[in-house]
Amino acid sequence: MARPAQPKGPFPLKFPRREPRVLRCRVCDARAVQEPPSFIAIRGGAVVLEDETLQAYGPSSSAKGFLHLFWYSDCSQDPEPRVPESTVLPIVTDAEDGQYEIRVCSLACLQKFFRSIEKELEAAIEGARKRLPPRS
Repeated sequence: MARPAQPKGPFPLKFPRREPRVLRCRVCDARAVQEPPSFIAIRGGAVVLEDETLQAYGPSSSAKGFLHLFWYSDCSQDPEPRVPESTVLPIVTDAEDGQYEIRVCSLACLQKFFRSIEKELEAAIEGARKRLPPRS
């Protein structure tokens, strides 16, 4: 099976340890996106349970966080089953300690961030559709 196409663009975001840009808006690059003033944070990743009581948990140096969007084509109408064409858009890769936080300074920047993801995914899907054989 072929690997999904990797789109080109601002993604994936990287989150190495102690990266100064983490405190900047990922869209407009505004400085010091922290309190005060207000900001918006998209957080994600993994927590590693550290004991049997499931009481202690937290980031782990053995984990790498990620956030990917996948698209799979519809092959339900094909008379001969085949593996659907697909594409992946990596939004976050290799986040240190398994966790990440994407900061933006405003709702306007949050909207631009999600629109940029939408545009990248649309381009990736269009590229994947071009690779599909014509239906007979």
